[in-house]
Amino acid sequence: CVTAQPPDWVNRGASELKDGLHGIGESTVSQEDADSAARRDLVKQLEVTITGADETVQHESTASGFSYVVSSKVVEKVNLRIAGVSVVARWADRTCGRYFSLVRLDLKQAVESWLRDLKDISEAVPVLRVQAIEQQRRGEIFEALASHYRVLAKLEEAVEIARRLDRLIASPRQNRPEASEAVQAQQVYDQILAALRVRRITGQEQRAVAGRPLEQPLVLEVMVRLPAGDVPLRDVPIGFGFQVGNGDIESVVRTDQQGRIQVVVQRVE
Repeated sequence: CVTAQPPDWVNRGASELKDGLHGIGESTVSQEDADSAARRDLVKQLEVTITGADETVQHESTASGFSYVVSSKVVEKVNLRIAGVSVVARWADRTCGRYFSLVRLDLKQAVESWLRDLKDISEAVPVLRVQAIEQQRRGEIFEALASHYRVLAKLEEAVEIARRLDRLIASPRQNRPEASEAVQAQQVYDQILAALRVRRITGQEQRAVAGRPLEQPLVLEVMVRLPAGDVPLRDVPIGFGFQVGNGDIESVVRTDQQGRIQVVVQRVE
């Protein structure tokens, strides 16, 4: 395989290119695959600039733009969208079956998009907080947990966006949440999660006869321990199974209005 003479940018690292942030991608599959590799390389260049360390990133290209995933100390994954990424050059070495792409980040467009995202997050978080508090008041604990988690995820996304803006531009801190807000949201979520209780009422410590049902049903109670007192959780699905041995039992049953659940072990082996 004799390689054709490539453009100058193919043999240079993306960090050596001037006039903005670039990414270079190579593929032996297709030109589209090289485009994706170039976007990943650009994101890596951006994250190195922001954090000072390399990170593994995932990517997804859609009709509306490009998104990627970064690690977070608070939530497991933070999805970030980036605008202003465009392919500025392509080259195919068809003799050797290699494809190359060069992408460039329009910094102004990316910053404007991130500022809009911050504004949207700052408007959404108070609404979600009120919703979570109202759900807690009504005893809809799992719905409240979901709302609190959405608050947490949005705050951490905003923190990550703000970190990038702080490194890339000098701009006012309007609509910029502090990292401590995400930590506080995490604590609220953890407190509710830790307050969930599953308590055995009756049916434990029974002795079984092989091939026969247990004499007493198993009765459990599901509740959440809040400052105002214990709140029973209705319509919670609870799964049952045998840790050792086998038999017949309802696999999934939902709690009633009092947060209680009752199942009959119909046969034990």
